[in-house]
Amino acid sequence: MLFILMALLFSIPVVGTWRTRRWVMAFDATGFWWIRRKEIALIPWESLAGVGIYCTHRTFTVELCPRDEIDRDDPLLWGFVRDTEPLRPGLPRLRYRIGLPHSFKPYEKALRQWAPELWFGRVVQPLSYAGQPDRAGHRERMARRQEG
Repeated sequence: MLFILMALLFSIPVVGTWRTRRWVMAFDATGFWWIRRKEIALIPWESLAGVGIYCTHRTFTVELCPRDEIDRDDPLLWGFVRDTEPLRPGLPRLRYRIGLPHSFKPYEKALRQWAPELWFGRVVQPLSYAGQPDRAGHRERMARRQEG
């Protein structure tokens, strides 16, 4: 755990903080980090098939497109999972979509720096693209897990 914290301290070019929720988003040579209090989730770059930024006039999201299936009920990441058309044929429909609290430029710079081979660019989307997490489905799947 100490190694992870040290790595984060020395290699993060961009950190976005959602102070009201006490969440931190970070990028480094290892991948994408999502930190909430003492909980940490890492999505390694090698697990992804593409990264980019989707946008409308005022909304920007980081898109993390996995190579393989993901756990749609991960305790920290489930709220970012979206079921949408894959980046390209043969990839899973599920992806991570993380809303950006302010300017996309530092995030774009970080993604291009740490994952240039995965970068698919900035893509303009219709206003309705962002979607919502599958809250009802998440509750049902978690209830089944607790029963079984």
